[in-house]
Order: sequence, then C-alpha cells, then structure tokens
Amino acid sequence: MKILIQMGNKGDSIIDHSISPLARVKDVSQIMLVARKPGPPIAKVRYHCPPGLLRKVPVLAAISEFFILTTLAVIKNPRIIAGYLLFPHGLFAFLAAKITGKPVIASLIAGPVELYSAGSPPDYNPAEEIGIYGKIMLAVLKHTDAIITKGTVTQRFLTERGVPADKIFPLIPCPNTSRFYPTAADKEYDMIFVGRLTRVKNVSTVLAATAEVKKESPAIRLCIVGEGHCRTRLEEEARRLGIEHNVIFAGFQRDIPAWLNRSRILILASQREGFPNVYLEALFCSVSAVVSDCGDITDIAKDGYNAFVIKDCNDHIAFASTIVKLLKDEELYKQMVKNAGSTAQALKPDDNTATWEKIIKKVTALEG
Repeated sequence: MKILIQMGNKGDSIIDHSISPLARVKDVSQIMLVARKPGPPIAKVRYHCPPGLLRKVPVLAAISEFFILTTLAVIKNPRIIAGYLLFPHGLFAFLAAKITGKPVIASLIAGPVELYSAGSPPDYNPAEEIGIYGKIMLAVLKHTDAIITKGTVTQRFLTERGVPADKIFPLIPCPNTSRFYPTAADKEYDMIFVGRLTRVKNVSTVLAATAEVKKESPAIRLCIVGEGHCRTRLEEEARRLGIEHNVIFAGFQRDIPAWLNRSRILILASQREGFPNVYLEALFCSVSAVVSDCGDITDIAKDGYNAFVIKDCNDHIAFASTIVKLLKDEELYKQMVKNAGSTAQALKPDDNTATWEKIIKKVTALEG
C-alpha cells in the first residue's frame, strides 16, 4: 500500500526516526513524503518538495506543500494520509483525507502545546483550559482515525479531554542504530547541548549551570551544537558569566553521533518538549544525561537510573550540583553510562514497526 505523509520543515533526524519504522512495515510499498526539502535516503520513501524559491518564504512553502499533498492524494490514490505536527501539517492531512475519502493519522510530535497555539509558545500551562483554537483542533483530533503521541503524558492529556483512548498510539521513535551507537572516541567535552538555539530550549539555564560548575571545576568544557536566533544573545551571556573560554558554540552539525560520543554528559533544560529526540540519541550512544522534566521524557528517563531529572527547568543550581556530582564520582558516572546503554538495548526499533502495523490495521479496517 501507498502512504502519503506531510511533515513540512523537519530535520533529518526527526524524519529518520519517525519514518524508518513505518518503512519497515511489509505491507507498505511506498511512502510519499511531502517535506520542505529532501531528507535522508530511506527505503520506500520518495520526497515531494516545493520549488526552491518557495521554500524560502514559510507561508508560500506551506501553501505549496498543501497543494502538493492534495494533488498526490487525488492522483496517486494513497491508502492512508498522515500529518506530523497538528498545525499546519496534521490539519492539511485531515483536509486532504476528507476531500479524497481516505483514513487520516495525526502525529502530535510537540505534545499538549499543539492544542494551545499554532505557533511555538515557550510558556504555557497544560493544566489550563484550552482556548477556541485548541477546541477546534481537539474536534479535528476526535474525527481523526488514529493519533500518534510521543508518550503517555500526551496520551493522558488527550483522553482527559474526551479523545477516545483506542485511537491513541504512544510511539517513541528510536534512533537509527546504524548511526547512533557508542564508540571509543575520547571525551573532549564534559557537557553537550544539542538543539535549536531558541527560547523554549532554555539554553540560558545551561550556561548559568556551567558558570556554577566552573566554581568547582575551572576547566569545565561545554559544547553547544545547533543554530538559532538566540545564538548572539547566548554568546554575549557566556561572556557576561565569564565562561566564554569554557563554552564552544559549534553551530549546526550533521554528524550528531560523533559529537555525542565525544561528550560525557548531555544537558537538556527545555521548558517543554514532545519527547526530545536528542535524549534518546544520547542513550543509544551510552552518554549520561541531566534533563528537565519536560513532555513525555519520563516515560524513558528514570531519575537516578539512566538520567537525572530536574523538576524545575530554570533551576540552574540543581543542574549544576548534579553535574558536579557526576563529574566527581567516577563510579556513579560509569553506572549511569551502563544504565543508559541497557535502556537503549531494551528499546527495540522493531517495536515501533509493530505499533505502526497495529495503526495501519486499525485505520484500514474503518474503510467502507
């Protein structure tokens, strides 16, 4: 069967982790992936992208993607249509599916925040009542044939708001094990942050924690991998904190496994996430982690076992004291690394393929 998916502007790792398990489903013969630009080569996947000039203007790119999606839905006759990220891609997939009478799947990759805003607000309270926008999106979800979440926190959020439990499938996308695995690389960095340099990633707390750690370990080294509109401000912040010589801004990098394997501790202080892919990538590289309690992360991150989970993402003192403990207690560090590796071994990519098989069976059974 052919499956049509809209993902829009997603990075290579998200595409690889999310689509590869589906591509391993035997009954799937082709995946038509509407994306802003071509992603990594994956068996059975063919990319359909807007013209180069349109990609540079987000609104025009989104309109072009919807046109491509709808055209493919009519001409190529896919069995199922799906969208990753509720707005706009999930909504576009929903409309294309209703136009063509196909089953539709929505994937909430960012978690409950997708019902609070069409954008990416750093501050929101999932305990608050959703507004008019969220109620519209909730209605769309209730009329969607299947919903993929990145864990049980988002699943519970939806069921508490009336979404039928039998149409929700938690699916944590495992990293590609041919890329993410532990190596014998020297540990050049004590800490590493990987992600977009945006407010929601809360890199300011990472820098403040590093300044505290420096008081105990003057030679501490933090590597920041990623780009974003906050980079200049963060570089200035590092100078203000007196850690400019302790922090390396490496910019955008493609070979993330190599950077993780050269680091001792992943530090993640996000204000919110769906499920942070980088945490799983660190696990699969047997890298210890200090993370904020965000999104669905505690489905996998068990405090004191395979990570240290900080409840308050802004508590740089708690981050710093935990990092110092890990750096000074070699036995604790080794145990955390061992437990990270054990957790990764227990997370089988084929389990995601099996979940996809269940999803496909459910939505195709609804046809006719």
